Amino acid sequence: MKALTLIGMITLIIPSLTYSQVAQNRKATEGIFDFNYYRDSREFNSFTTNLLATMEGGFQYFSLTNLESEVEASDKTDSTIYYTEQNLRWQLSQNGLFMLSTQAALQSGEKNDLARAGVLVNITALSPLAEFAKAHDFAFGVNLFPIQVDELKGYHWQIEYFYKFQIARKFFADRLYLSGFADQNIGPDKTTWVTEHQLGLRIFDNFFLVSEYRINEFLKKNTGWATGLEYVLPF
Repeated sequence: MKALTLIGMITLIIPSLTYSQVAQNRKATEGIFDFNYYRDSREFNSFTTNLLATMEGGFQYFSLTNLESEVEASDKTDSTIYYTEQNLRWQLSQNGLFMLSTQAALQSGEKNDLARAGVLVNITALSPLAEFAKAHDFAFGVNLFPIQVDELKGYHWQIEYFYKFQIARKFFADRLYLSGFADQNIGPDKTTWVTEHQLGLRIFDNFFLVSEYRINEFLKKNTGWATGLEYVLPF
């Protein structure tokens, strides 16, 4: 897995390079870059960035990078938890219903890095939902990752569900949204869930107040609430 780790670490510079390229050629790409700061009810802070860029040739790039700074009550020591996903997708169907999906996921600790491959199904690209999705800025999809390369015992794979929509779009004038995801991590013995659901209220310009409900069954304290600020930079 050393080769995978090296490849993954190199990809950490892709978000900034991609945004720089996009800024110079807006006609070729479009997307969104957001920065988030949260205070979690489990007594830690987190800083998260997301970058989504749709490019020419049916390609799409998405990255998530998360830093968590945790204070342990027993000895007051600080520890930092790092996690990033680097995703490259390619459109398989003209209407965007299916995309080839690849992912490198890297995190703190030994033997935690992995790579995935599969298919993303954009449910809202289906013709009965397409017009509604456009009118309400609604998105819902499923990422199927039956191929996973890792250092875990047995066969592991993942299903990711994600969504986003504007709440009462006309009444709130695009100021209030709900978004989230649920990762279903399937192993030989059990299924482990990681899910987050975020409510965002635009207070001015591209700044949002956000509140998030979190479940992470990989942690000892697996449920928490987080509040914070978000800055969204569309391009």
